[in-house]
Amino acid sequence: MNRFSDLLNEINKKLDLPQPHKSRIMLELSADLNDTYEYYLDKGLTPENAMKKAEEKFAPTNKSMEELTMTHQTNFRKFVDKVSQYRIK
Repeated sequence: MNRFSDLLNEINKKLDLPQPHKSRIMLELSADLNDTYEYYLDKGLTPENAMKKAEEKFAPTNKSMEELTMTHQTNFRKFVDKVSQYRIK
């Protein structure tokens, strides 16, 4: 089991993207979290502090989830979202 599974589950719930985009992003985030953890261990932090620092760097905010979603949306979805803003009520 991944040491960051709680954080990754939280991000997964907040990430509004279709599969397989979501799966690919989650795999990349998992690898980046582990690399960050290893980086802090190499800097001399304890495993607990390295884990805490890595989680702080990847903590999902509304803004970061919105930007991540916008970056990885398909062009069609971007178009539909933009058009739907102008619908007549």
